[in-house]
Amino acid sequence: MPGEEGTVNAKKAREIVDAAYLILLEDGFSGASIRKIANRAGTSKYMIHYYFEDKETLLIEVVKKVVREISIGIADIFRRYPSNEERIEKGIRDFWEGFKKDPGHLAILQESAIYGRRIPEINERIMGFYRGVVEQLAEDIAADPSNKRKLAKKEAESLVIHLFATLDGLAIQYMRDPQLVDYDYNLELLIRSLKSFIS
Repeated sequence: MPGEEGTVNAKKAREIVDAAYLILLEDGFSGASIRKIANRAGTSKYMIHYYFEDKETLLIEVVKKVVREISIGIADIFRRYPSNEERIEKGIRDFWEGFKKDPGHLAILQESAIYGRRIPEINERIMGFYRGVVEQLAEDIAADPSNKRKLAKKEAESLVIHLFATLDGLAIQYMRDPQLVDYDYNLELLIRSLKSFIS
C-alpha cells in the first residue's frame, strides 16, 4: 500500500538523518563520510543516495532537524514562562542546563556555521533560522504587557542578539573546556544585564 511504503521510506530517511547527526558530532562535517553514516544507520551507501542526492543534501537535512528541535525548545520556554522577567530569570537557566546535559545541537550549529561557508544553502538555512527566531522573540518580548518600560522592536531585537551572542560564546567555551571559568556566575551576569534592560 502506498501509505505504508511512504511511512517506511520516511522512517528510513529519519534513521539516516539521525545516524548522520551522530557521525557529525564525532567527526565534524568534513570528517563525516557517506560510508560512516551508512554503517551507523545499518544501511548501504546506495540506500543513502536513494534518499539524499549527495552528502551536502543530507547535511542540510541534519541542520534542518537541529534548527527545528531548537525552535521547539525555545517555544516551550516561552510557553512555560509568560513574562519576560520569568523568561530571563528561569528560561535562560533551563536552556543552559539543557545544553550542559546535551550540547549536541549547538555543536552541530557551530560546525555547520564553519562548514556552511563552503555550502551556501547550509549558511542560508542557519541565517534564515537565526533571523526568524530573532524577529519572533523580539516581537514576543516587546509585546509583553508586564514590561516595566515599553520596548521598541529594535531594542527587543538588540536584547535577543545580546542574549544569543553571549550564550553562544559561553557554549563554545564550555564545549572546549567546562572547567575554564565559573559558567554559572557568567550566566548570572547575563541574566542581571538583561533584567536591567527591561526594567
